[in-house]
Amino acid sequence: MPPPPIKIIGQKELERKLLRLATTSSKKAVRAGISAAITPVTRAIRSGVNGARASKEAKRAVRATIGRRLPRATDKVVTAKVGFGVGTTRQSIRKFNTKTSKKRRGTRKGGVGISTANVHWMVLGVGTEGSSKNRIKRVQKQTGRHTGTFRGLFEGVVERAALSSAGASLAAAAKKIWEVTKREALRKG
Repeated sequence: MPPPPIKIIGQKELERKLLRLATTSSKKAVRAGISAAITPVTRAIRSGVNGARASKEAKRAVRATIGRRLPRATDKVVTAKVGFGVGTTRQSIRKFNTKTSKKRRGTRKGGVGISTANVHWMVLGVGTEGSSKNRIKRVQKQTGRHTGTFRGLFEGVVERAALSSAGASLAAAAKKIWEVTKREALRKG
């Protein structure tokens, strides 16, 4: 006796749905996953700044510059950045600089504060390259005077944050990719 014929209903629809998910929804899922993955790193950087040996004013100013950027994907590569001075456009930096320069016109006291435009010297330091014998001497252009050195207060914070939050980042990315893929599969039914 021959086996009864088996019919699979909906196979063509399932194949079409899987092909659609493979192209458009995978890009959405990966982008959402990377966005979720950089959130734990941002939190770890903030806690690293809080744990550093610096004044509360310095910590507050540097914490305000912590940002993230997830630019539009080109081709098949999705990149993300997180750190100090990230996520602000050159236009906003220029706007900040012109506001502070107008405010300071005519005065000789105080500085402009820490912003995304100059946070690098607070984090990394100034004029500390090389050994003590071969150190680069930073001098003013007009007077030729030595401007001094400043050791960075938050060196290595980003690296330590990236290492300490690697597991949480991967877990958050996997969870978000799964959620987006599931939602897209149900939505495009």
